[in-house]
Amino acid sequence: MAGKCFQLRHAALVLSYAVFCGPHLNAGKFFPDDPISKEPPPLRVGKVKPVSVNDQLDVVKHMFRKKAGQPAEIPAQNVNTLGEVPDGPWYENRFPSGQEELTRGSCTANAPRQDAPWTVIQGEMREDLPELSIRDGRGNRYTLKFDPASNPEMATGAEVIGSRFFHALGYHVPESYLVSFDRGQLSLGPESVMKPESGLPCRMLPRDLNDLMRRAQVRGGAYRAVAILQPAGETLGPFRFDGTRLDDPNDITPHEHRRELRGLYVFSSWLNHDNMRANATADVLVDEPSSRYVKHFLTNFSSVLGSGGARSNEAHAGNEYGFDFRAAARQLLTFGMSAPPWARAEYPKLLGAGRFESEYFNPEQWKPLSPNPAFLNRLPDDMFWAARKVMRFDDDQIRTLVRCGEFSNPETARWIADTLIARRDKIGRTYFSKVLPLDQFRIENRRLAFDDLAVRYRFAQPRSYSVQWWAFDNESGRKTEMLGATGPELPDAEGYLLARIQTPGEEKSALVYVNCTRNQELIVGIEHEW
Repeated sequence: MAGKCFQLRHAALVLSYAVFCGPHLNAGKFFPDDPISKEPPPLRVGKVKPVSVNDQLDVVKHMFRKKAGQPAEIPAQNVNTLGEVPDGPWYENRFPSGQEELTRGSCTANAPRQDAPWTVIQGEMREDLPELSIRDGRGNRYTLKFDPASNPEMATGAEVIGSRFFHALGYHVPESYLVSFDRGQLSLGPESVMKPESGLPCRMLPRDLNDLMRRAQVRGGAYRAVAILQPAGETLGPFRFDGTRLDDPNDITPHEHRRELRGLYVFSSWLNHDNMRANATADVLVDEPSSRYVKHFLTNFSSVLGSGGARSNEAHAGNEYGFDFRAAARQLLTFGMSAPPWARAEYPKLLGAGRFESEYFNPEQWKPLSPNPAFLNRLPDDMFWAARKVMRFDDDQIRTLVRCGEFSNPETARWIADTLIARRDKIGRTYFSKVLPLDQFRIENRRLAFDDLAVRYRFAQPRSYSVQWWAFDNESGRKTEMLGATGPELPDAEGYLLARIQTPGEEKSALVYVNCTRNQELIVGIEHEW
């Protein structure tokens, strides 16, 4: 299957160029300013309405279809000419340069202050765990999440670690802080609301708060919680993994065809974020003097790294859907005697780690709790894009991020980090075999150079490459073979050139487009064929 990311030019970029560039828009494959690194400034949104997604109906909706959109294989539509996702309201290309930046994540020194009581705005039970919405002395609003008594430090550690991983991977995430406090830190106000497990919300009384806190784990007289800062702006509810928001003029790429949402499959499998669905996302209306737009967040990371939030995750998490027809039929036909390989996995007796392992992890067969339309539309180049980012995390960086969970037992941090390292390597080995995994293309002394990631990470032995050059007509898309131009040296020509790189005996290839002028040679396009 050949990658065709340029045949379906990103609709949002084309529209934006038409709006902002007017008559300068041409019909060629490449625009004068390609490759772009940032999306054009978002159009100002008008009235937008909060939306809600019925979790059960959403699961049923996607359970009975394999693909969202036709034809079955549509390339990602929001990438630039290098196959990268430009910075914008959905995603930002970032990779922390130092340990401090890595551990800080999205946080901006806005942990809730404890020099004054926290006012409880709302309290409720969620999956057998209390959850509080509070306001600190500065007026900042936070959600407090706690650990289950059966697994101290598990859910709060997962929340903080997951948030920092996904921030480093480029997603917008809320600020989250581990906090320790006693019961006297909480106070009620005249507008404090209790959401009972059944019935209508009512005014919260001291006994309601006491009942909630009795269900939270307390150690040494203190509660451990993660405080999640509410993002600035109006929360509009979750976003879906298919379709678009009709009231957002900037949201014109179907979500199932966004590369950062397809590639999220790889990141979710790495951290075993099996709850990656609409209820783990949030759209926020950002209203600034110069702009008013919808920003898209990933939220709720308490179900990663073997945590199930209120309890340790089930063994099938990440291996089967919450309801898997094939698995159910297999168990029925074999009278429950046919156990899948992952059922033999062994887990350490580390309460903070939950059920998280690497021995039976298969990157291609990993499954979230329910079918995700963006995941179902993924293609090899989407997975390669994501696997490159996973492999950028070295062992020390992974261990640094895991330490953000502040586990009291060092064996818990060691197990989680070792498991992530092993899963990382499986991801690289798997997805670097699906395409010719060349990266870091560059021109050095008029020679085309690149790195083979499979070789760099020792998944493959050093190998040779063939390079064939064509002259490329940007307006018509026609290519003309340049006889004799068969090595890494750039042909002595001006205009657009196309190089096709292969290894002996392989059909997979990488296509590189170079714009040659008198003053420079610029790589403007990269495609993968498989």
